[in-house]
Amino acid sequence: MKKIVTYILVLVFIFACSNKKKSDDKDIIANTDESVIVEKTYDPLKYVMNPSPSDSLCKSDILKAKSDIQNGKLVYVQAAGLGFGFKRYESDLKKLCKEKGLEYDVDLIGCVIMEGQTQGCYGVYMDKVLSDKFGSDFKENLNRQADSLFLVRVIKNEIPIFSWDCDEKPEPILENQNYLETTLDVPNLNLKRTELGKIWPAIDLSFIIERNGTISKFYSDNFIPRLKHNEKFKDELYKIAVNYIKTNYPNWKSGKIKDTSVRTDHNLRITFVGK
Repeated sequence: MKKIVTYILVLVFIFACSNKKKSDDKDIIANTDESVIVEKTYDPLKYVMNPSPSDSLCKSDILKAKSDIQNGKLVYVQAAGLGFGFKRYESDLKKLCKEKGLEYDVDLIGCVIMEGQTQGCYGVYMDKVLSDKFGSDFKENLNRQADSLFLVRVIKNEIPIFSWDCDEKPEPILENQNYLETTLDVPNLNLKRTELGKIWPAIDLSFIIERNGTISKFYSDNFIPRLKHNEKFKDELYKIAVNYIKTNYPNWKSGKIKDTSVRTDHNLRITFVGK
């Protein structure tokens, strides 16, 4: 359940941060005489070499990076926030970093920006040092290697991964249907919807999609009754949801990583409409 909630928060943050990032990544300068808009792309590496004198946050990060480097500490820094930077192969990446004598750290970048202050300068400075020492494509190669190790481990140990971590997400093989229907009519149950919003109860149904496309191991960590009246129908609605998916969507196109089918832990929200 915690992982599902985290994913929902990530989706919300993607919308909030992505729009802001578009405006933060470039300076738009309007030339009214010629009706031309000029885009200046922000160069993080160039900036940390000569930060603004008033950018105390960035300057502090740079000083910390220099101090760590002087003390023999080299760090692989992964910038991350809600919606970006999180790697499916993080544990494999940490092991590779350790093998190469590097520490691994996550630099959490927030959406709230203080005017004149720049986040992430520690990681940018460390990236420059790693690039100078190991080559400009060092981090890219390390990520690629970690992802390959992750895939080997997942296949070898038959580890199910969440469908959102796939390069190609699983999809139901539809027969005589155009889409996956997730709203079910259950007129035989005395369900009630909310007065405000007219919302019916729902359940987050999870199951494993095997590499061959079959489904198994159903479970649910989240029932949304909407009203206390509907709580008594929890077990019955779970059984209805499981039977519905098994009967109507028994075969799936498996999720894929690097064109290789993997076991996936998939989740659907099923909504139940009463009479």
